[in-house]
Amino acid sequence: QNNGFTSQMLCATDAFVHPRSISVHTTANKAEDQNFYNWNIQWADYQPSGYWIPPFTLFNIWVIGDDIEGFVCIGTQGLAEKRDRSKQTENMLELALTKGQNLFTSGPNGGALHFRNNGSTNFRVLLGPQTEPIPYFVLGQTPPDDWHRMLKESDPMTQVELVGNHVVIAAYADTYRRY
Repeated sequence: QNNGFTSQMLCATDAFVHPRSISVHTTANKAEDQNFYNWNIQWADYQPSGYWIPPFTLFNIWVIGDDIEGFVCIGTQGLAEKRDRSKQTENMLELALTKGQNLFTSGPNGGALHFRNNGSTNFRVLLGPQTEPIPYFVLGQTPPDDWHRMLKESDPMTQVELVGNHVVIAAYADTYRRY
């Protein structure tokens, strides 16, 4: 303990090496971008984390930084339901973040954690131990051996995320393995 603040492990596990400390970068407002570029649809203005939270779970997120206009979004827009792939999951649950400790309870579905920053400066989040790592591949950062180890140690129904420069692909591990 250091001045009343307990430090938590910053890596998920030996097999899941992505950090629990995440820099959340500013993003343009999706409606403003849609108007500026004359797009028919809005792009996703949130960034993935490589973590998920089970349903009805109390969890904490520490936020460090100034000018916090951030949100945690739980779930994945348009992902098929785990048990019935013919249906889509509900929309993301969006919760506002404040500087310091944030305590939340996940909804009935839980889901992958994503972060949105509509402020003017970046901020950092530290994910509490209640969040669980998922297979998470970031182009140019994640070694293939680490990715394959995460997949091997995951349940087939676990959500996986593959992150590129301009796209995030979310699927379940069994779907990824099949294709």
